[in-house]
Amino acid sequence: MNAPKRDGTIFDWSGAHRSSWTLALFIFLSLFAHSAAFFFVHISAPERQLIPKTAQSIQLLTRFGADGAPSPENEAVLRWIAAEDPAVVARITSAEPAGLLDVPYRPSYAVFRTEPRDIPAEPVVIQYPPARDSLTYILDADRRPLPIVPEAPATATVIVFHGPFAARAGGEIRLKPDVTSSQPLRSVELLAGVNGGGEVRFCYVQSGSGSAEMDSEAVRMVSAVRLSPGAAEIAWGTVVVRWGSDSVTAGK
Repeated sequence: MNAPKRDGTIFDWSGAHRSSWTLALFIFLSLFAHSAAFFFVHISAPERQLIPKTAQSIQLLTRFGADGAPSPENEAVLRWIAAEDPAVVARITSAEPAGLLDVPYRPSYAVFRTEPRDIPAEPVVIQYPPARDSLTYILDADRRPLPIVPEAPATATVIVFHGPFAARAGGEIRLKPDVTSSQPLRSVELLAGVNGGGEVRFCYVQSGSGSAEMDSEAVRMVSAVRLSPGAAEIAWGTVVVRWGSDSVTAGK
């Protein structure tokens, strides 16, 4: 343990430290240095030169001239300005919609935004019939006769002229093709050019049937048709060949 001190206390309490003037002296010197630097910079800097702004000249137009006497020219200009001033003749029109103040007030809470829900309906109970024996379905299938598939009616190949050729052809033309196909065919659309005598001089395939051989047969059939005479030297129009059952060979 520590031995007791001369003053009778056990612990060594150091005395209170005296305040130091070093910090105060440093602050004073810093303030003096900044003030001196600001003073020398302000003295050495050139004085700011300001250019005075010139006042804008304003001229007033009155009925008097420069000599103070009434001026006929100024009065004429003033009368012209008064006659042509748009602020005098302009008029702001206010159009109020009809019945603006007659619209009744309707509060927002009076509008139903969500329909009230009803009581959910009771689920429907489905009554299933009793199950049948699986052998019954097999026996019923054996007793049924085979369905008879009706044969498709026979159709003929038809050539239809459209546009300016409709009246000159006199309706649909039925021709039997010399060539047949074993696959289903689409209708052939051709662009034909007919002279004044009714002969087909030009024939171009626009939409084929899916078979190049049948497209050539459609061109041959259309070229063999003779139409009634017309006024134009060459008339252009559309011709459609609809294939019938006589153009398809069964069993191949």
